[in-house]
Amino acid sequence: MLYSINKLKEMTDNCLEDKYIYDQFIQLGHEVEEIEVIGGSGYVVGQVVEVEKHPDADTLNVTKVNLGQEIVQIVCGAKNVTKGMKVIVATPGTTVGNLTIKPVKLRGLESNGMLCALDEICFDNKLINPKNEDFIFEFDFDVEVGMDALSVLNLKDQIYDISLTANRGDCLSYFGMARDLMPLFNKTLKTQIADIINSDKLKVNIESGVTKLNFVEFSNVNVVESPSWLKIFLAKHGVANQNLFVDMGNYLMLVYGIPMHCYDADKIEGGIKVTTSSKEQTFVGLDGNEYNVLIGDLIIEDDKKLISLPSVMGSDETKVTEDTSRVYLEVGSFDAVLVRKTSTSKKLKTDASMRGEKGTDSEMINYVTNKFLQMIKDITSIQGEVVFSNEYKSNEIVFKLQEELAKTILGVSIDFNRQKEILINLGFDVTDINESMIQVKIPSHRFDMENDHDFIEEFIRIEGLEMIEVTSSLDTFINNDKKINNSQIKITNAIEDILLRTRSNNVITYSLISEDEMKLFNQDIQRGVSLMMPMSKLHHYYRQSLLPSLVEVAKYNLDRQANSINIFEVGNVYYDDNNVISESFKVAGVLGGVKHYNNKEDAIMYDFYDAKFMVESILGEFDVDYKIIPSNDVSELNPFAQGTIIVNDKEVGCIGLKHLNYMKKIKVDLFMFEIDLQILKDIENQIHEYVKINPLPSVNRQLTINVDENLIYSDIITIFDDVKYLDKFRLVNIYNGENIKEGLTSYSFSLSFTSDESLTGEKIDTSIEGIINKIEEKGYIFNK
Repeated sequence: MLYSINKLKEMTDNCLEDKYIYDQFIQLGHEVEEIEVIGGSGYVVGQVVEVEKHPDADTLNVTKVNLGQEIVQIVCGAKNVTKGMKVIVATPGTTVGNLTIKPVKLRGLESNGMLCALDEICFDNKLINPKNEDFIFEFDFDVEVGMDALSVLNLKDQIYDISLTANRGDCLSYFGMARDLMPLFNKTLKTQIADIINSDKLKVNIESGVTKLNFVEFSNVNVVESPSWLKIFLAKHGVANQNLFVDMGNYLMLVYGIPMHCYDADKIEGGIKVTTSSKEQTFVGLDGNEYNVLIGDLIIEDDKKLISLPSVMGSDETKVTEDTSRVYLEVGSFDAVLVRKTSTSKKLKTDASMRGEKGTDSEMINYVTNKFLQMIKDITSIQGEVVFSNEYKSNEIVFKLQEELAKTILGVSIDFNRQKEILINLGFDVTDINESMIQVKIPSHRFDMENDHDFIEEFIRIEGLEMIEVTSSLDTFINNDKKINNSQIKITNAIEDILLRTRSNNVITYSLISEDEMKLFNQDIQRGVSLMMPMSKLHHYYRQSLLPSLVEVAKYNLDRQANSINIFEVGNVYYDDNNVISESFKVAGVLGGVKHYNNKEDAIMYDFYDAKFMVESILGEFDVDYKIIPSNDVSELNPFAQGTIIVNDKEVGCIGLKHLNYMKKIKVDLFMFEIDLQILKDIENQIHEYVKINPLPSVNRQLTINVDENLIYSDIITIFDDVKYLDKFRLVNIYNGENIKEGLTSYSFSLSFTSDESLTGEKIDTSIEGIINKIEEKGYIFNK
């Protein structure tokens, strides 16, 4: 989720300081994905005091603009510029995008600044003015001429993109995140609870899937545009402006984490029912797309039609438009499992479903309902009425917590009063039982608290991991006859040690991948292990290959100006064979970009042989006989620069260069490999036979052959198959220059002959004659 630091400061009573914010998020377990700084200097509030058409350009206007201390002339092409309007003026010297504003002459007339639209400053103007995207921005509230325009509009800000763990849905709002931050300052952000008298003026039949639900009616409505502060707030979060009612619902959802939906009440026929669908049907959503509703999906319907998928998306047929005169507002907390099931079956992830499927705070429903009523009244003077509100009874969950639990789990003592203080600051209801035990009531927003160990996590988050001292616990663990004996762990540890010594970086990626990723690197989707209810379409299948995720990691780093990639992962993969789930493990690596710089500061780049070296290091460590043969089996690899890794006549992996058509945005050559490590477990269980070292010396010879330049190496070396006394051979040179016939390539080999009996010249000549016969049979030219 995106968080405006200005808004978070406001909600935390200005406790946050810019230089500590990043570290505070990390301490609390919230990963910062990206930080965007918006704003700038040189923008002032100006008032247009005169507008005339440019004498030599039909599309230009010549304006006089009051900047407070002076009136300047600015030539402007905006269609909506009028006398008296207050605008944002970029003064000379201001940088707008890639342009630095300077005094210029436009068609012969001097221009000293620029009248700005918001997309020229920070974000797409379509988010603010979807119908008038080419218009300059006009202040819709009283503001003093000459002021810093961006400060007035709250546009000097930092936007943090925070990746939350799946169990912390309570932080998918400003209120929730502020509540989580406040304990760092030993303060509490009180949960907002309000009362609403139960009502049944609107007939709503709840059959299933609801914990708390309110409906509000607004009559005699004039649907208007939102004020600029609301448009700008939503634009910071990538949410487009629509109208006041819809925008206010989106605003309160972002601030308090409660999804809500507005209906055109005159398009509702009869009563309203919340239920699960008893039949398959179609549904056209607000996005204009048609979705298939399945049996069991959570729905809201009137007497004749389906009007909403609650906490997912409303229907296009009942949406609020400019012609709407009566609005129903729905504010509810629905069954998270049903919301997730409904959203997942449609592959439809919205801001509402992201919150609804993790669970929403039922005790906040009344407060948010009242907040919506009050804010609409403040802006438009329109008063709404609660026409339905069901009874809600909280499900109290209570734990008893011992003082010594923290020390037992963490090995360090935390003052018991401090433990209580932390829990109270986080919104827990704490009651003393005796001097060493407390009773803790779980607040309605903390769905993740399942056992007493979860409280220990809260203490650590607030106090910081540095409070835990490094001890000899690991040594004690190993010395208690609990040594690692699992072969997979031993192999994994050994490989990680090998590759880390090559300065490769160990990464860990998610085991779940998308359907598109399952079609890459020869993964068999027919054997794919899929989730029945995936949280998103990006995490639908368990992986059979580590490479798609590693390439994504490489792309992520390259996009952020990394110039060198050298990463690997050892991880599990999963297969479904006739409903029998099997698990194996693989190692994969990706290299690319700059390997190092030489003395001349020239960049030496990673190449195929660096990846091959990593493969050799792994298999060589385990004394595995292997070979790499050319292939073109993997479509994501270059067909002229890839090979198959063979062990015991079995394919166990691949190696090669990224194909140009795979991930075209990656311009760097990426070399990669993957090995199925199950082969190492199998080899480990084999009986190894040891052979006595031959005390007799070997005999060495060299030979050179000329072959067609298009022949591949694996075909050429078959001449050495089954040659008596030949122990090993090695390629020492390749040449196709001067004195070599055009179209041919010269290969030179070093041959080593051994035997447990003395080798004579005659025996060696006999072996070499056998090689010569094979050379002549294949049509190669032998250089004696």
